[in-house]
Amino acid sequence: MQRNKLNNNDSFKDEDYYNLNLMFDSIEDSMKKSNIKDPWQYFLSRNVNYDSLNWKDRYSWVMVLYYISDIDDKNNQFNNNFNSIIRILITIIKTIDQNPKVLYVSFNFLNEFILSEDIEKKEEIIKYYDDIFNSLLFNLKNYSNGCNGNNSNICDSVCDLLISFIENINSILINQYKERIITTVLNSIHKIHSTNCIQIISTIFNIPDIQTDKLNNINYYNGIIPILLNIFNDYYTSIYNKNNKSKYIEEEFYEDNEEEYYYFKILEAISFLVLSVEKNIIIQSFNNEIKRVIEFTLDHLTKFNIYDKRISISLKSLIRLIQCIDSLPSQQFIQLLMSRLFFIINDSYSFNSFLDNIIIENIETAIDIVSTLIGDSNTSGLMVPYIEKIYRVLIESTINFNPTSSRCGTNIESKAIRLCFSMINIYFKQQSNLKQIVFESFQSIINSIGVDRKPISVSIKLEIFSELLQLLLQIQLQQQQQQQQQQQQQQQQQQQQPDIITEITELIINLISKSFSTLQQLEKNNKDRLKGIKVIYDNNVTNDSGDELSSGGSGNGIGGCDDDIDYNENGEYINQIEHIEDGYNELSNIFQIICYSNGNSSNNNNEDDNINNSKTKIVDRFIKDYLVTILNLIKKTTSLEIKLNMICVLDYLLENNSNVGVFRNYSKIIELLIDIFNSSSSSPSITQATSYGIGIIAKKSTKTLLFKPFLIKSFQQFKNYLLLINNNNNNNNNNNNNNNNNNNNNNNNNNNNNNNNNNNNNNNNNNNNNNNNNRNYGNAKDNVISAIGKIIKYQISVGDEIAKGIENEMIDTFINGLPISNDMGELNSILEVSLFILLKYSSLILNNQFYFVKVFETISICYDNDSNHFSSLALILDNISNLLVPFKQQILNSISSLNFQLKNKQLIATVVNNLFFNK
Repeated sequence: MQRNKLNNNDSFKDEDYYNLNLMFDSIEDSMKKSNIKDPWQYFLSRNVNYDSLNWKDRYSWVMVLYYISDIDDKNNQFNNNFNSIIRILITIIKTIDQNPKVLYVSFNFLNEFILSEDIEKKEEIIKYYDDIFNSLLFNLKNYSNGCNGNNSNICDSVCDLLISFIENINSILINQYKERIITTVLNSIHKIHSTNCIQIISTIFNIPDIQTDKLNNINYYNGIIPILLNIFNDYYTSIYNKNNKSKYIEEEFYEDNEEEYYYFKILEAISFLVLSVEKNIIIQSFNNEIKRVIEFTLDHLTKFNIYDKRISISLKSLIRLIQCIDSLPSQQFIQLLMSRLFFIINDSYSFNSFLDNIIIENIETAIDIVSTLIGDSNTSGLMVPYIEKIYRVLIESTINFNPTSSRCGTNIESKAIRLCFSMINIYFKQQSNLKQIVFESFQSIINSIGVDRKPISVSIKLEIFSELLQLLLQIQLQQQQQQQQQQQQQQQQQQQQPDIITEITELIINLISKSFSTLQQLEKNNKDRLKGIKVIYDNNVTNDSGDELSSGGSGNGIGGCDDDIDYNENGEYINQIEHIEDGYNELSNIFQIICYSNGNSSNNNNEDDNINNSKTKIVDRFIKDYLVTILNLIKKTTSLEIKLNMICVLDYLLENNSNVGVFRNYSKIIELLIDIFNSSSSSPSITQATSYGIGIIAKKSTKTLLFKPFLIKSFQQFKNYLLLINNNNNNNNNNNNNNNNNNNNNNNNNNNNNNNNNNNNNNNNNNNNNNNNNRNYGNAKDNVISAIGKIIKYQISVGDEIAKGIENEMIDTFINGLPISNDMGELNSILEVSLFILLKYSSLILNNQFYFVKVFETISICYDNDSNHFSSLALILDNISNLLVPFKQQILNSISSLNFQLKNKQLIATVVNNLFFNK
């Protein structure tokens, strides 16, 4: 059979055999000429042996198999023979006088599988760890002697596989070979100029178990550090001397090249080593040398091109080294470091259309260092002069970035945002210009959000706004609590400051309006693109509010089509619905923050009124502009996430409006909520949100007849839902009982062990499912009970003909649902209804033992949860007290006879006495 040129061609130079891509091309060319398409058949056709005396045959045998694994990882013949192939490879690398080219391709072949996701293949290779370690260390020692030319290739392949092995096997095994590995590497360092050889040291001392073994690392530290420092100092001196002689040489040094990269890998290895021993060891030896390394590294940071991978290595090494020297960083050092970090962040952010992966890593590392310095009590004080500038750079860059850039959606955004929030919490609380700084950020968000056409950037900006607003409100609450502890005169003077929400009412209205319009447009554009419709952007396109839409960020994006929006490599549009849903979710969060912020911590009632007026103004404005649009969106959207978030927004609007513009839409709102509640596709979260909204309408429309036409229908839907939940729970309980019986039967039968295990698993799964169902439906059920209570309290009046036939049934359904145990936010509402029923229907409650227990148990739970709330219910408590006093002994006797644990009976008796009898 004809032999091809891979192992029988003199045109190959020696170095060509170390060029794997060239070899792969040669194999493909040979397969075409041989008219063989199946690579395994090609392998068999070559008729070469791994144990041939000709090294080219051995090389060819390994190389073709390597090629098969690279292009066809699912090749059945290869996979079926994999274990045998590995055994042969181990034999090849164990051969003492093996040809270096054969070793080179064998080591690369093994490394391919150590780094792969194929766990089985990886584990099969690791079985031979002893043979592999011995071969690697022998060949590293052997080929590092006089290492030049092609010998450096085999040394690099040895180091690559050694690093992969160290990273992928148990650290206990690494410890067994650590002494030999380090000795061999140190003996080779002066002989080979290899970044991979230095990387072995960093890899070993970056293993957590080894890094934290600080006592045993002392000898390694004392042995390795002098060698690395000498190499680095020689490099430092040579650069210094060159720079004094020639400016050209200095510029040449700062170009990114492998020669200089080698010395920065030494810097990295030094930093891992100093981190692996106690600080006092460093202070005793090499402290000044390490300081000089820090100064050199810091001095050269701004001289690298922003694409230079040495920046990230330098920054990460710096942060390790700073933690280990004998003194804290000086203000001068921090000033120099911050100037370098600002250079990296600002220069990197200027690449707005595309960021190389190296640049992204450099920015992330710079942000990580700032976070470390801010979070460390030893350095946080030194950072104060730079905080405001850092915040402005990061927040403005994050808000104003081009949404079509490669930076969008990377860790840069989330890290920058988290750092900004951290700085506010740590530094800004006491600064007088805090509001001004954050308000500027708000304005930047508003200015940019209306022209965004990439959903992910809209959701990020809304998240920033939401988080910043929440932080400001938390700080304001803390300040108010501190003011309450001061003297009354000081408190009155300081509380003249306006509330956050009051200050930015118009700004919030503008943000909500723009973001809602933008999200609507993005959702429509997303649907169009999924249908294959090209979306054209026009500067003059506006929404209903008059805001320009989708002008595409900044620069060239305005006008034109959507070529830069997300498409996959096949030109197919990538559905952006998840990011759009995130945007609606953040919009809902902003409403929640606004509507639930209050001035309860303050004693200034005028301020409370201002806050509530501000909320009402925001809500009324949004209702006026968007209520009908929201109702249509809830009705038509196919996204359950968007539907849920918009129902939540609707709930906030219903609860906080002044009724202007709502009354005329109540019928539409109630009909829509009832229909969604009754929908089979509704999730527990949607059921919870719709029932909450129906309860709000029942409460808010007390003085009108708007709810009356829907009273019976609402209650019937609620009752049916509760029956369904109860039936499901009963069925699940029955299933559990059946499974338990199966387990008991199987336990009595020793011959059915397998069945017994299966039934145990099924029983566990059923229990887990039941727990999940209880969690999922618990909040929904509690809100349904609360909504029924609101209907009883606010919609049933004396002589009410509509509710006449179902009044007692509604009370029975409400009390049967007590006490609620999941949504604690509904407890106060439940309490108020329970007290109302106790007062209005006292005869019914006192003469029914079941009702009596449920109502008084609920009152006790509410008192235990929030006793302060009872102070606002003084009038109804007094009325109930007057009503119950004649029945005091009867009530207390009934409590003592309850089938409860003693501590629960004592709790109920204590609460009843305190509330109603010890006046």
